[in-house]
Amino acid sequence: MTERMSPEEYRRQIPKVGGRRVTPETALKHAAVQYLRLQGWLTYPVVQQGIGAVRGMPDRVAIKDTQTIWLEFKSPHGRLSPAQEERFAEMRAAGAEVYVIRSVEDLYTLDKRSPGAGGNSPGRGNSLAKGGSHGR
Repeated sequence: MTERMSPEEYRRQIPKVGGRRVTPETALKHAAVQYLRLQGWLTYPVVQQGIGAVRGMPDRVAIKDTQTIWLEFKSPHGRLSPAQEERFAEMRAAGAEVYVIRSVEDLYTLDKRSPGAGGNSPGRGNSLAKGGSHGR
């Protein structure tokens, strides 16, 4: 049987960004934004608060060479909420490219994908290839 990790041990394993401890998802967002900018993408957070906020929107939007993509960042085992699954399906049906990003490596094929690929399946794996991704 494995031992349980103490709260202090857990806190020590959380990555730091700018000297502050952050969740794995936040660390992924920071790394992904740096990578996207190096690749020439403009990227902006999708801030949804207050009156008129729409539940389930992706975390970021990125723009390059007349293409716009939407990115949702999840930890390796993170799941999409029902609102996110519904919103992403709605966006894809309207022609948007929506991707669930679980590691920076997921972004490596972004420039090699087919325009209009539509994004990977809600709540699923790593591939940015046309037609979806492999399951988890």
